[in-house]
Amino acid sequence: HAEIAKSFQDNRTYYQEDPRLREQDTGNLMDKKRFYELNDIYEYGIKGGAFYYRYTDGESAADVYNRISAFMSSLHRKFQSTSLPQNIVIVSHGYWICVFLMRWYHLTVQAYDTMEPLCNCEFVVLAKDHDGRYRVGNQVNEAFPRKLSPIRCPVELPERMFVAGAAPPMVGKSSDVTCPSCHTSKVYWRQQPRSDQRSFGCANCEHTWSLQHDVSAGNTKKRGVGAG
Repeated sequence: HAEIAKSFQDNRTYYQEDPRLREQDTGNLMDKKRFYELNDIYEYGIKGGAFYYRYTDGESAADVYNRISAFMSSLHRKFQSTSLPQNIVIVSHGYWICVFLMRWYHLTVQAYDTMEPLCNCEFVVLAKDHDGRYRVGNQVNEAFPRKLSPIRCPVELPERMFVAGAAPPMVGKSSDVTCPSCHTSKVYWRQQPRSDQRSFGCANCEHTWSLQHDVSAGNTKKRGVGAG
């Protein structure tokens, strides 16, 4: 935390630790039985959804939801303070952030169960809108633009969740397309409205491009590569 604070020029920056921001506890990884449990989860998925599944000697996402609720109570009390800084940076983990968004925006369990976890070092910006509500945006400021929303979920999310003009979330992970820029497979897509094109984006380098999608043939044809 101290190293992150050093990157800010304002000497009024301060930080504090909060154990409620820890990642979901998946149990004792030194136990050999846990290896088989995790292997089955990765290979076959979780019956009934991931939100209510509690790892052996660990937590479920529902448990994380409860401690995030307690954290939000503390956060809202800080909002009442006149000494509260203009910006707050919460440093946590991918699954924790997804549950936090679920709790903040009152998303459904289905939305959480289908939401892709954030990639390493991805972050979500909640910007205060003109009506005083916090909405998901794509950039920190004009000097740091972001082309992609870090939220990737096939379930339709409420429009009130996003800043007007922000890129909508990618809805599906593509297993047969690689990024033409960095050649990784962290590629996600969304169908463009009233079009046979799909928009693709790379979660690794934020490169974006469009492809023509032939639904009847079940394949994707390259239409053109956009700047990214």
